[in-house]
Amino acid sequence: MKTRNFYFFLVLFIWIHYQSFSQWSNLTTNTSEFLFGEYFLNNDTGFVFGNTVVLKTTDGGTNWSSPSLAILSQFTAMNFINDNIGYLVGDGGSILKTIDGGNNWFAQNSPANQLLYAVDFIDSLQGVAVGEYATIIKTFDGGQTWAQIPSPYLFGDSLFHYELRTIQFINDSTAYAAGGPSGGTTCIFIKTADGGNTWNIIYESYDFPVFLQIEFINDTLGFASGSCHNNNPFCYRSKILKTMDGGNSWADVYFDWCDELRSIDIVGDFIYSVGYYWGGYNPIIIYSSDFGLNWNYQNALNLSYPYQVFFTDSLTGYIVGDSGKVLKTTNGGVGFNEITPIPQSINIFPNPVKGYCTIKVPGFLNASLLIYDVTGRAVMMQQAFNTQTQINASSLTQGIYLAEVKDVNGRSVKGKLLKE
Repeated sequence: MKTRNFYFFLVLFIWIHYQSFSQWSNLTTNTSEFLFGEYFLNNDTGFVFGNTVVLKTTDGGTNWSSPSLAILSQFTAMNFINDNIGYLVGDGGSILKTIDGGNNWFAQNSPANQLLYAVDFIDSLQGVAVGEYATIIKTFDGGQTWAQIPSPYLFGDSLFHYELRTIQFINDSTAYAAGGPSGGTTCIFIKTADGGNTWNIIYESYDFPVFLQIEFINDTLGFASGSCHNNNPFCYRSKILKTMDGGNSWADVYFDWCDELRSIDIVGDFIYSVGYYWGGYNPIIIYSSDFGLNWNYQNALNLSYPYQVFFTDSLTGYIVGDSGKVLKTTNGGVGFNEITPIPQSINIFPNPVKGYCTIKVPGFLNASLLIYDVTGRAVMMQQAFNTQTQINASSLTQGIYLAEVKDVNGRSVKGKLLKE
C-alpha cells in the first residue's frame, strides 16, 4: 500500500509541476533594456529589440547573440522579406537593413526624423514605414532611397499631433495603417489601394481607443488593439475591436479597464493580446480560442509590462517587455495557472443619481473607492470597499464623474457616475 501511495503522489507531483509551468516560461537574455518588439522567422530563429539593443537567437531563445549595428537607436519594429533580407526602424527616423539574416545591419538614408513605429514590405523593392506626426515614407528600390508620402493626418489637430502606430499590407496594392493622436481617445484608420502611394481616411471615432496594432486575416476581416491613454481620466476602457468590412466599421469584442492593450497577434482561431496597467506589476495576457467570442487570462510570471506578442505557429509564441525579459510558450500559453479575470464593469445604481447610490464590483475585497471630477481631482474617497458600498452623492454638483475601485493588489476598475 505504501509503495502504491508513493507512486500515486509521485505521478501527482510530476503532473502538478508540469501544469504549473506549462504556460509561459522566462528566457534569459543578455540585456536589461526595455524590449519593444520581436520578430521570428520560425520557431527557433528570431530577434528581440528595444532601447539601443537587438538580440538574435537560433535555438528558440536558449542563447542570444548581438548582431553588428551601424547605429544605435530606440528600435520599435522589424520586418523580413525572406530569411536573409530584413528591415529595422526606430527613433529619429532610423532605418537599418540586413542582407545576411540579421547578423549585420547597415543604415539607410531616411527622409524622416520622427520616431517610426512600424514597417511592412510588399516585395523585395517596395516597403512603407509609418510613425510620429502621421509620417509615411516609402521605398521603391529596396531601401536605397525613401520618399515622403502625403498623409491625411499630417498636421494633426489644435491639441495633439497624430501618430500612425501600425501598418499591414494585405496584398501588393492594399494596406491599412492606424493610430491616433498623441493624447486623447480618437482612433484613426487609413487605407491605400495603390501600394502606399496615396492614402485615404476610412474610419475615425472620438470615443474609441487609439489603435496600437492591427491584424487583418484578409482584406475585410481584421482586429485591432487599443489604448485608452492614461492622461484622460474618462477614457476608462482599452479594447480589442473587430471589423468585417475592411475597416469601415468596428465593434468591440473585448474591453478591459487597463490603460494599454499594446499588441495583438492571430494564429488560426486564436487571438492573443498583451498589455498592462500603469504603475507596474499589473500585466495582462489574454487569449481567445473562438475568434474573439470569449476571452481567458494567463499568467504573466514576473513580466510587469508585456509589450508585444508574436506567435510562429499555433503552439509557439513569444512575449517581450520590461527589463530585457522574454517569455516563451510551446503549448499556446494554455495551462494550469490561468488567472481569474478582472471584473470588466462597475455596477452603479441608480445612475444618474440625485442622492444615495450603490457601487458594486464583484470580487473586489479590501479595496478603496475614489470619485474624480472632470479635472481629475479626487472629490470623494472611501476605504474598506468590499464588493459593494453605498455613497451619498448629494454634495456633488451636477455633472459627470469617474468612479474608480482599486484593490490592494493594484487592480483597478472604473466607471462613469452621472450626478443630476
